[in-house]
Amino acid sequence: MYSSLSPKIIPIISAKSNITEVIIDPDTIVRTRTFGVAKDNIKVEIKVFIDGKNVDNDEYNFSIENNKSLNIPICKKFSYLDNGYLEIYVSSKSPIFRRVIPEPGYATLKMGNSSIVINPDIKFGRSRLIAQTQNLTNFCMVHSAILIDKINNIKNSFLIINPYEKKITVKLTSQIGKSLKQTLIPHTVSLVDLSKLIDEESSSIEAVMLSAPNRVVVYDIKHKYDDINNIYSIDHLDPYSGRTTYHEFSLKGFLRNNVRKVFSFLNIRYD
Repeated sequence: MYSSLSPKIIPIISAKSNITEVIIDPDTIVRTRTFGVAKDNIKVEIKVFIDGKNVDNDEYNFSIENNKSLNIPICKKFSYLDNGYLEIYVSSKSPIFRRVIPEPGYATLKMGNSSIVINPDIKFGRSRLIAQTQNLTNFCMVHSAILIDKINNIKNSFLIINPYEKKITVKLTSQIGKSLKQTLIPHTVSLVDLSKLIDEESSSIEAVMLSAPNRVVVYDIKHKYDDINNIYSIDHLDPYSGRTTYHEFSLKGFLRNNVRKVFSFLNIRYD
């Protein structure tokens, strides 16, 4: 059991008319992340980071009795003229959480009469990233759906977030061999125009690899060719999850593994 959930990270896209809306639902937290709590309290902290500075903070406390929330959901709206991000941290004085991955949910980006769903990322605790760090020296992420098409008024950018306390330099490399580097100081956001890496004469879908000495949060943003504030989609990118395809086995280990598979298929216990 745990006394906190990993902080959620949600991007804030700057524009005078853009509003990022987040709903904190204590019932979802209790129902999906706790079990058998007789009486306790949950604290939710919301921090806003713009240009590397913590510009706003909110704190809410929710009560639990008989594993049910006694409070209604809270809706928060954020609008800034510079790019940034939200960090939402859920904790309790007692270890009441069954896992560190935060509760399911999403935010919305409202632009005039249209809205886009934003899926949060998490700051720590993703097992796939931990496994990658154990096997590789660098954080690596490949996105194979980059599209820049001037004729159809589409441009592609990466929104890269550094939610950590140290400076991180990110390298982006395209499949045609072009590359660029971007350095993010702590708690900053960088919006990278991918047209510098892609052959704009082609309207085909291409791939870009991101690598860095430390993990960063990345969103793929497709938007109007000459207007980043006219957004078509925002997609959180998952890390590359490839595994080695070659494993050494002794003959004894190979036979044991296959016998276990046969016994499992026949529903026979194998010790």
